Amino acid sequence: MYKILIILIISYSFLFSNDLLIQDENISFKKFEMEVFEDTSASLEFEAVKNAKFTQESNKVSYGFSKSNFWFRFTIKNETHNSVNYFIQSKEITSHEIDCYIISEDTSITKLEQGANRSSDKGLIEIKRPEFEITLKPKEKKEIYIRQYTLYPFFTAFYVLNEEEKKKDNLRDTIVISAYLGAIGALILYNLFIFFYTRDKSYFLYVLYVSAFAAWQAQTHGIVPFDTFSSTKMFYMTGILIPLWISFVILFSLSILNTKEIFPRIDLGLKYFVALMVFLGFYSWYDLQLAFLFINIIAIFVLPFLLYLGVRTYFTGHKVAIFYIIAISTFLSMSTLFTLMTYGYIEYSNLTRHGIAFGSIVEIFLFSLALGYRLKVLESEKLDIIKDAKKELELTVNKRTKELQAVNSELEKLMITDKLTSIFNRHGLDMMFADALSRYKRYQNSFGIILIDIDKFKNINDRYGHQQGDVVLKSVAKVLKSTTRASDIVGRWGGEEFLIICPEVSKETLLYLSENLRKSVENYKFNEVDVVTISLGIAIVSEDDTYDTIILKADKALYRAKNTGRNKVCS
Repeated sequence: MYKILIILIISYSFLFSNDLLIQDENISFKKFEMEVFEDTSASLEFEAVKNAKFTQESNKVSYGFSKSNFWFRFTIKNETHNSVNYFIQSKEITSHEIDCYIISEDTSITKLEQGANRSSDKGLIEIKRPEFEITLKPKEKKEIYIRQYTLYPFFTAFYVLNEEEKKKDNLRDTIVISAYLGAIGALILYNLFIFFYTRDKSYFLYVLYVSAFAAWQAQTHGIVPFDTFSSTKMFYMTGILIPLWISFVILFSLSILNTKEIFPRIDLGLKYFVALMVFLGFYSWYDLQLAFLFINIIAIFVLPFLLYLGVRTYFTGHKVAIFYIIAISTFLSMSTLFTLMTYGYIEYSNLTRHGIAFGSIVEIFLFSLALGYRLKVLESEKLDIIKDAKKELELTVNKRTKELQAVNSELEKLMITDKLTSIFNRHGLDMMFADALSRYKRYQNSFGIILIDIDKFKNINDRYGHQQGDVVLKSVAKVLKSTTRASDIVGRWGGEEFLIICPEVSKETLLYLSENLRKSVENYKFNEVDVVTISLGIAIVSEDDTYDTIILKADKALYRAKNTGRNKVCS
């Protein structure tokens, strides 16, 4: 009985322990318990906080609007026999100040500072996800304190990730937000083209609303151009995006529901609300927390009222309102979860944090359908008058759609093509490289790469001038393109370096191809330059290779070629 009691006590203490135990170098922590202390005075020093009374908390927190400093505490212990590097991340970028105190076993303290209130060495405010690197020796234990203060509602999740998981997590976030903004961008372009044709202000208000909402989402994720600011003040000025998109969605609703004719008093009252929101947006530059407190309160009541207005409009016979009702209902449900989370009533999670983005894409798409349906209704009512004009409209839309597709196709081509040499650029090579590596991982389709550098290219520029240097670059690219196989991918890696991705090759074949390329360039007759030679480094993909490792192998091979006489191939 005594032994059982001891086991239960140990198990209980372990269950509520804040130690993150690294028993495997591949482990990461996305759900764990930590301790929290709220400094309501926002003035306590670290030494005083260490002795404060902390309470148990999840690593996913939401506290609403607060002027307090929040302190979080947990420990990390490396139970492996190797030194490990880990990264402590706060998932949200809207920290005014976030400090990390790392206490080592020898009681030494390392303090790291980040946040929108801290400028970089260049005097700029770099808005990015807060991240602190921590190194632990074998069997070492460190205690972590994090102080965070924000002018926005306080919600975030703390992750402790190894480097590989951090890269994967960041990549997933980038792909999702890029896809989201890409879809919204397509809808903006589509409706902007229709506005230019119809001159219907509903389309323009739709574009303004969607653009402001997309800009707000980009700002909350630190997407360009919302990743760098000249001052903290300039960063917080972007807060006006929230009252702006709320204002535009109200104006869009009034336009598409035709409230000026159906409910003139409601129409006028909501326009006063728009003026108030714009005022609060500008006032946020002086008192952000107070302004946003009122903005959130107004938003809580405005969106349900717009839903009510849509229902009333539908029962007057305005059938377009059915799309509007479904759209507002979807967005309202997701934004309600987001609002409850920001005020600290429900826990921070992917659903409560990012559900509003999902709700918005559904809402924006349905709004677009509502506009299209509205146009169809108007056309039906005036069918006899505009029959010929409708045909002309269809032709114009088809023509502009084809023009847009052609422009998009050309833009896509320009994005992956080097302007000087007309072969793939670095971005295009990265895409092709990722595809080749993916096919290798999935289907074992082997491939190799050839990294090429023009020997003594600086001397060519110095002796013959940069124009002739450009001619040499174009000529070398031409030779590489004409000498390689049809399936090989040739691109400019940067400067005077080129990269060739060769699918389905053995090392012997790759050496043969490389030697052939070397001879072709050496024997090529340049107009002004006497002789141009190249050095080549090759690498064949292997089981454990990543993008970085195979490039590194080729780069080392190229380095050997250049340091052992140039004009040669090394593997």
